[in-house]
Amino acid sequence: MKRWLLWVIIIFSMIGMAGSFIATQQYFRIQQTGFEQKSFCDINEFINCDIAYASSHAQTFGIPTSWLGLIFYLWMGILAFWILRKPQEEESIGSFAWLLSLGGFGMTIYKAYTAFFILKVLCLICLTMYLVNIALLLVCLRWASFKFNPKWLSLAGYTAFIFGIGWIGIASYQSKAGKRQELPVPIDEIVSFHFRQSQYQFEVDAEAPVWGNPNAKVTVVEFSDFQCPYCKHAAFHLKPSLAEFKNKVKFYFYHYPLDQACNDHITQPMHDKACLAAQAAVCAGKMNDFWSYHDDIFRNQKNLSSEILINLAKQRGWDEKQFNECISSPETISLVKENVAAANKIYVTGTPTVLVNNRLVKYWSTPDVLKAIIKEEIKKSGNQ
Repeated sequence: MKRWLLWVIIIFSMIGMAGSFIATQQYFRIQQTGFEQKSFCDINEFINCDIAYASSHAQTFGIPTSWLGLIFYLWMGILAFWILRKPQEEESIGSFAWLLSLGGFGMTIYKAYTAFFILKVLCLICLTMYLVNIALLLVCLRWASFKFNPKWLSLAGYTAFIFGIGWIGIASYQSKAGKRQELPVPIDEIVSFHFRQSQYQFEVDAEAPVWGNPNAKVTVVEFSDFQCPYCKHAAFHLKPSLAEFKNKVKFYFYHYPLDQACNDHITQPMHDKACLAAQAAVCAGKMNDFWSYHDDIFRNQKNLSSEILINLAKQRGWDEKQFNECISSPETISLVKENVAAANKIYVTGTPTVLVNNRLVKYWSTPDVLKAIIKEEIKKSGNQ
């Protein structure tokens, strides 16, 4: 084989390693901070790496698939360098590299199908690795052979060793980095209890802000307060848990400010800017930008003020006077109070409160619990 083609393999492997490293960083960022930080490839609902890396499809046996990809590209580069150093072993090593590239291509088909047809997103980082895998397969085609070579046994051993070391390393890091809520009972018991609960008599207002598929049969409702610290956690972690179901779930946001200014169930001063923030978010919804504005309010939670709420509007090019008029309008105030009244009817007393198909979800902050409940709700709805 011409030496420059081996260098092509090495270069493509390095590109794949870089993409895999970035993808692994994105994966752990979402695991730790949810969608609080917007990544460079989160462009819209379709061109969106964050949704891809938030889904369970981003894992293989509990660890990020991108990390396994990094090890794969590293090993492909090493094999190409091996042939450069020992050209007499080209046939045996090259045919093994071709088998590996065939496996990489198979993973590309599976991951592309998952992204486009299940998650319905285009992940630019993933796309880069798809192209790298196709390029590696094409370059390695000259070695294509299924005829067994004894050298494959030792190469398979080296491969298992490298992947094993990588697996142990990332699993160790993941166990130290991951901070998961301790559950009192197994997840299947929590799911079973969820369905034994009575359903609240709660009818969602179709005009409430919704994320996902408005026609879905599974409904998630969150009652939230923009000054509540736990609500900030929910704001950036509920969507990652729901991301892989976004075409089968509709997620509604309801205002429940713990603020005497608009909630007469609050008997003492608590969150003095919560009602104002809710009113500003209602106005953002009228500008068809509720969720982005919602995220920015929570990002500014510690220093929340009327000035910040107005500045967030001005950053979007909205007219300051009109936005102020909207915030203080009787219609806006009434809408927030209607949300509060709806919550009080089902005895919501704290935030965040999360319902799935009108049943309370206690351990919503544990992604595996929420995902298990959503999967079972989808199954029961017949919308698989």
